[in-house]
Amino acid sequence: MEKLLALIFFGYISVVCSISCKDQNNKDVDWFITYKMPKQADSSPPGIANGVGFYYMDSNLAGDLKPSTNDLSSSDQAVAYTLQQYYSQQSNSDLFHVMYNDEMKHLGY
Repeated sequence: MEKLLALIFFGYISVVCSISCKDQNNKDVDWFITYKMPKQADSSPPGIANGVGFYYMDSNLAGDLKPSTNDLSSSDQAVAYTLQQYYSQQSNSDLFHVMYNDEMKHLGY
């Protein structure tokens, strides 16, 4: 009986938990890494001059971080695709989330 209840419970969780990491083409991936570059005069990759350029790698890509063809202000890149799943379900009371940011709050002085 306990095994049956566990199977039902975990089956329910896997159906409810529909948020996953997305790659640069909006396909599911196990993980991805982004490295946001500081604002620089260099114009490659896109967005570097404006401070929104980044490098990207995911579980399906072998090797090093690669420059993203779209910058962080675009909705057509992995971070936006991944977060859009959350933003489109914000009113869902069944969705539990934790977000973390290690950037200090700018105090304006």
